[in-house]
Amino acid sequence: MIRLKPLPEEGLTIRNSADVCHDWLGFCNDNELAEPEFLLPLLERPIELTEFAFLSRPPTMDADSIRTQLQRLEPWEYTLNLSGVETRAIDDVTRVEWRFHRFRVDLICRTLFRMFGERMSAYDILDIACHCGPFSLDLAARGAGRVCGIDVRPKNIEQARFLQQLYGIENCDFEVGDAEFLPDREFDIILNLGLLYHVTFPMQLLQQCYDRCRVCCVVDTNVYNSPFAGFYLATGKDISISCEGKSHAELLPTYRGLVLGMKTVGFEHIYELRGSNQVDEEIGSFCTFNRRVLVAFKNPPEDVEHLTSVTIDGT
Repeated sequence: MIRLKPLPEEGLTIRNSADVCHDWLGFCNDNELAEPEFLLPLLERPIELTEFAFLSRPPTMDADSIRTQLQRLEPWEYTLNLSGVETRAIDDVTRVEWRFHRFRVDLICRTLFRMFGERMSAYDILDIACHCGPFSLDLAARGAGRVCGIDVRPKNIEQARFLQQLYGIENCDFEVGDAEFLPDREFDIILNLGLLYHVTFPMQLLQQCYDRCRVCCVVDTNVYNSPFAGFYLATGKDISISCEGKSHAELLPTYRGLVLGMKTVGFEHIYELRGSNQVDEEIGSFCTFNRRVLVAFKNPPEDVEHLTSVTIDGT
């Protein structure tokens, strides 16, 4: 039986979910109830730290012009080397962030191309909460048919459009848009990357992803490995940070909550992407399985088993 400690006389200062659930989380950890679970078929392959594909293209500006634009558009949350000019100074923090996102781009973008191959050239893709657009631009540079990136912050979209123009990516568009109200049309693939744990409307968001995708939706999110299907409430979020959501509160899913939520909105064929080598501490929450990537098919292609085997084997 878990015994919760009484509130201190001065009351409880609620900053995040850990403040409210400290004893519960401690109980789960102490009793091995927070061990990672795997409730879905796994698509596992070795992951490389892959640079964003668009960065290999020749820039349309000289270095001085790039520096001027970077300063105008500061601050940058992503560490990018723009033809010799860094968006952020390289230090221990940004070095870890660099590795984390290069792991993600290989796990997500490169896997999609291994899975669908030439079909990607005809696919219309929506990237929700695209930030400065690196994943949108990566897919477009690799040969996706059309990519639309939306973000609620105009400054993020301004950065994305700068990168698009700098590297001459024509099959990609960026618009200011709210994840709570997605574009009212269908897309072949919808990317829900690093977003679900930043919103107060997770089920509405998942439902919209299901309703608007034709082929599949990719969800990349932080999760709690707690033994129930639900969400933790976090408050006091600093929404001045460009990678946070639009609300001071957010609902963070448990792994079971994520899986059940996706099945509830209609996805029946769901796979989990995992790197067979994701043990490096410098890829953060992936190595503890507090970060999960799921590919959920709305209408699985007839050759879905072949597609998923290609993802693993590369044959």
